[in-house]
Amino acid sequence: MNPPTSAQPVAGPDVTSGPLTGIRVIDFSQAVAGPFAGRLLADLGADIIKVEPPDGDFARTLTPVGDGEFSAMFNHANAGKRSLVVDIKTPEGLAIVSSLARGADVVLENFTPGVMERLGLGYDHLVELTPDLIMCSVSSFGQYGSYSRYVGADPVGQAMSGMVAMTGDPGCAPYLVTNGVADTSTGTHAALAILAALLQRQRTGKGCHLDISMCDVMLLMDCCNVPLAAATRGAAPMERSGAHNLTVSPFGVFVAQDGYVLIEAWGEGEKSLWGRLCQVMGQPALVNDPDFRTNEDRRRNRSAVTEIIERWLASLPRDEAMHQLHEARVVAAPVLTPYEALRHTVAQERKMVETVSSGSHTEIDVIANPYRGVPWEAVTRAGPLLGEHTCDIVSADAGIATDVIDDLLVRRVIAQHQSR
Repeated sequence: MNPPTSAQPVAGPDVTSGPLTGIRVIDFSQAVAGPFAGRLLADLGADIIKVEPPDGDFARTLTPVGDGEFSAMFNHANAGKRSLVVDIKTPEGLAIVSSLARGADVVLENFTPGVMERLGLGYDHLVELTPDLIMCSVSSFGQYGSYSRYVGADPVGQAMSGMVAMTGDPGCAPYLVTNGVADTSTGTHAALAILAALLQRQRTGKGCHLDISMCDVMLLMDCCNVPLAAATRGAAPMERSGAHNLTVSPFGVFVAQDGYVLIEAWGEGEKSLWGRLCQVMGQPALVNDPDFRTNEDRRRNRSAVTEIIERWLASLPRDEAMHQLHEARVVAAPVLTPYEALRHTVAQERKMVETVSSGSHTEIDVIANPYRGVPWEAVTRAGPLLGEHTCDIVSADAGIATDVIDDLLVRRVIAQHQSR
């Protein structure tokens, strides 16, 4: 298959011809988990109206770059959306969003359970306006249960799923993973649930209220430790193993001459991954050595295995080691920094870094949508400036007259973007 041509970056929220073109989502969510679900739907062509309070989604103030008006984290979770700034705690603001919900397919929110009801925007109220509405509520602990009233964030999902407990060196405090994996995993599952609900609605004509919990998602996301704990009802040993896998050897991060390398080499015999690794290292006799022949042998002698591998890695530059490992079809990878990952051949050839412009910003590099081979135009877009589309949305989508819009702006019920 020939590599696809690069998607052309554009400014603003131009909707592409994706499979969700014509689907409208009213997105009340902030931070990452909820917004990331909306971003994925926008990538598929949905029209996402991001409803923001007068001071904006607080993620706009996180990881700012340039003149401070562009936040890398905000953009990543909100690419391709339209921004409406409205004070929904005012009667007029509530009327605007209620009008928008009347023509929406999906309402997405991640407030603490009960907040939407107190605002007058709960599912029971909105479904009276739009009987086939799909509402997706994203939260840390779900819409019911003794923990539902508590607040949470990405590290809470990590901590309560067993992920933190299994990360780090034995005998030391466990580590957090600092890339927002709980947020983005939850957002991805929320988007998947919304897609399934849209398909079900097409068949039945009925909407639903989706309840997506970060703690639920994080239990499902683990394909190793949590399923093993469940299947053995806690009988399987569980302990942190640092840079190396507890059950397979070699499988972990090894010190190289000029960096670190990930290697996984299991199996027995010359044709196994372990056998190939031994050939690359110039030590074919290790394949049948009684200290290293089976995985259990190598687990028992993990320190010796690590010493052998790292002695070989120290003898040549990391890039050359990677070349030899890949040519021998051993599972291996360089341990890259975030910047190295973006500049690596794989990311460059797959066009995972694109340049977009938004408002006064030009040539901002962002992470592209990863879908390839899709039969629609995939366009990399920027997130909206705060209030960038307020007047257009209130006029065209909510049907409010110009003189009323002017009055709402003066009284700060709504706000539009002001250039810095």
